[in-house]
Amino acid sequence: MRRRIQIWTVQKTRIRPRSFPLRCPICFARESLLAFDEAQIVLNASETVLRCRLAQGNAHGVMTTQGDLLICSASFVAANGLITPDKKETT
Repeated sequence: MRRRIQIWTVQKTRIRPRSFPLRCPICFARESLLAFDEAQIVLNASETVLRCRLAQGNAHGVMTTQGDLLICSASFVAANGLITPDKKETT
Protein backbone atom coordinates (compact mmCIF):
# COMPACT_ATOMS: atom_id res chain seq x y z
CA MET A 1 0.00 0.00 0.00
CA ARG A 2 1.43 3.38 -1.05
CA ARG A 3 0.98 6.48 1.03
CA ARG A 4 0.92 9.89 -0.47
CA ILE A 5 2.52 12.55 1.65
CA GLN A 6 2.00 16.21 0.94
CA ILE A 7 4.19 18.86 2.49
CA TRP A 8 2.97 22.43 2.52
CA THR A 9 5.13 25.41 3.38
CA VAL A 10 4.04 28.95 3.98
CA GLN A 11 6.44 31.76 3.38
CA LYS A 12 5.56 34.70 5.59
CA THR A 13 7.84 37.41 4.23
CA ARG A 14 10.67 37.24 1.80
CA ILE A 15 12.82 40.23 1.14
CA ARG A 16 15.45 40.30 -1.49
CA PRO A 17 17.27 43.48 -0.62
CA ARG A 18 18.50 45.66 -3.38
CA SER A 19 22.03 45.99 -2.09
CA PHE A 20 23.57 49.00 -3.64
CA PRO A 21 27.30 48.40 -4.05
CA LEU A 22 28.27 51.93 -3.09
CA ARG A 23 29.19 52.91 0.42
CA CYS A 24 26.99 55.38 2.20
CA PRO A 25 28.12 58.82 0.98
CA ILE A 26 27.44 60.35 4.40
CA CYS A 27 29.11 57.95 6.86
CA PHE A 28 31.05 55.75 4.39
CA ALA A 29 29.73 52.59 6.06
CA ARG A 30 29.90 49.35 4.14
CA GLU A 31 26.33 48.51 5.11
CA SER A 32 23.79 48.41 2.33
CA LEU A 33 21.48 51.27 1.49
CA LEU A 34 17.85 50.20 1.84
CA ALA A 35 14.92 51.49 -0.16
CA PHE A 36 12.28 53.12 2.03
CA ASP A 37 9.80 50.24 1.80
CA GLU A 38 12.56 47.70 2.51
CA ALA A 39 13.65 49.68 5.56
CA GLN A 40 10.09 49.59 6.92
CA ILE A 41 10.02 45.79 6.69
CA VAL A 42 13.56 45.11 7.89
CA LEU A 43 13.39 47.52 10.82
CA ASN A 44 9.75 46.68 11.59
CA ALA A 45 8.85 50.35 11.82
CA SER A 46 6.05 52.48 10.42
CA GLU A 47 6.55 55.17 7.81
CA THR A 48 5.95 57.86 10.42
CA VAL A 49 8.63 56.52 12.76
CA LEU A 50 11.19 56.29 9.96
CA ARG A 51 10.45 59.81 8.73
CA CYS A 52 10.68 61.17 12.30
CA ARG A 53 14.06 59.51 12.80
CA LEU A 54 15.31 61.01 9.55
CA ALA A 55 13.97 64.47 10.44
CA GLN A 56 15.50 64.37 13.93
CA GLY A 57 18.89 63.42 12.54
CA ASN A 58 18.95 60.04 14.29
CA ALA A 59 19.33 58.36 10.90
CA HIS A 60 20.34 59.50 7.46
CA GLY A 61 19.48 58.73 3.90
CA VAL A 62 20.22 59.73 0.35
CA MET A 63 17.82 60.89 -2.35
CA THR A 64 18.50 59.35 -5.77
CA THR A 65 18.16 61.22 -9.05
CA GLN A 66 14.88 59.34 -9.64
CA GLY A 67 13.51 60.71 -6.36
CA ASP A 68 13.76 57.49 -4.34
CA LEU A 69 14.93 57.66 -0.74
CA LEU A 70 17.67 55.22 0.24
CA ILE A 71 18.28 54.80 3.97
CA CYS A 72 21.64 53.82 5.44
CA SER A 73 21.07 50.71 7.54
CA ALA A 74 24.16 51.44 9.65
CA SER A 75 22.71 54.75 10.82
CA PHE A 76 19.88 53.02 12.70
CA VAL A 77 22.25 50.84 14.68
CA ALA A 78 24.95 53.44 15.33
CA ALA A 79 23.84 55.41 18.37
CA ASN A 80 20.19 54.60 18.99
CA GLY A 81 19.98 50.88 18.44
CA LEU A 82 17.44 49.26 16.20
CA ILE A 83 13.92 50.61 16.03
CA THR A 84 11.43 48.25 17.56
CA PRO A 85 7.67 48.75 17.71
CA ASP A 86 7.63 48.69 21.50
CA LYS A 87 10.05 51.61 21.81
CA LYS A 88 8.24 54.90 22.15
CA GLU A 89 9.33 57.99 20.30
CA THR A 90 10.18 60.97 22.47
CA THR A 91 9.29 64.33 21.06
